[in-house]
Amino acid sequence: ASSIVQRLAEATRADGDTTLGVSTRGTIAMVRAARVWAAAHGRNYVLPDDVKELVMPVLAHRIVLDAEAEFAGATVANVVSRCLNGVAPPASETAA
Repeated sequence: ASSIVQRLAEATRADGDTTLGVSTRGTIAMVRAARVWAAAHGRNYVLPDDVKELVMPVLAHRIVLDAEAEFAGATVANVVSRCLNGVAPPASETAA
């Protein structure tokens, strides 16, 4: 879970519409939330869908949009969506 969340955080920082992306503390909070979410659903592992489900409530308030981009109509939801689409889920460990 931590590698996909790390790549997602890096994508928010690199996005052209953001002034400030997700920090290290935000990344840690996301990993913890995903682990708790998985445990609440009876699993001891995190799925990429868990991260997708939690990304808006956990990370959206941690992203600061560039003023010009926001004036042009950019939203945090658009940035998060772009970043989610740009970050590939981890490959299956069972694939040989």
